[in-house]
Amino acid sequence: MAPVRRLLLLAALVAACADEEPEGYRVRGSLLDGETGEPVSRATFYVHAFHDATDHQVSLDPADPATFEMVMPAAEVRLRIADKSRRYRLYEERHVLHRGDNELDVRLEPTHFVRLHGRVLDADTGEPLERTEGIGGDARLHVRDEDGKDGIVTVPDEDGSYSVRVPRHRLRFRFVNTGKGPVEPTLDLSGYEGDAFEHDILMR
Repeated sequence: MAPVRRLLLLAALVAACADEEPEGYRVRGSLLDGETGEPVSRATFYVHAFHDATDHQVSLDPADPATFEMVMPAAEVRLRIADKSRRYRLYEERHVLHRGDNELDVRLEPTHFVRLHGRVLDADTGEPLERTEGIGGDARLHVRDEDGKDGIVTVPDEDGSYSVRVPRHRLRFRFVNTGKGPVEPTLDLSGYEGDAFEHDILMR
């Protein structure tokens, strides 16, 4: 074989190998329930991967599969996975990847929070509280532990319905963008063992 043809063939082989070589550090992961080992859909999860030394970030919005995939530029990765439904606790761990493909099983810790649901009603009329009552936009419901921790904010639906996952603690309600406040501003779920608790919030 002529020297020129050998060089061309070698160059083609090198190029082909380069095309097959994965760029960066590819991460393929699965979300699993930490207690049952069953797959967990990403429908309510935001998945973030950070390389802190370079401020590089890759973020994935919620999606139906239980799996995710991303490519990072370096081996050191901080993985942060947040569940907006609050069924699972925030996952944040550091991982060191190897070049090419990496498979990760992310085991999520259930919160065992109660699903608190009901309607926000006017105490005098029994009608749903108007979403735009007051000033500054929609009336927003804040639910917190009495010590002020673990707060969540939600906007009730047009019929006054709301649904949030809350810890099994003594809770305090507060509203913004409305001149009214809850008649009973607290609710004690300490020791409650059910999965859901129905509670209408009366406003005056």
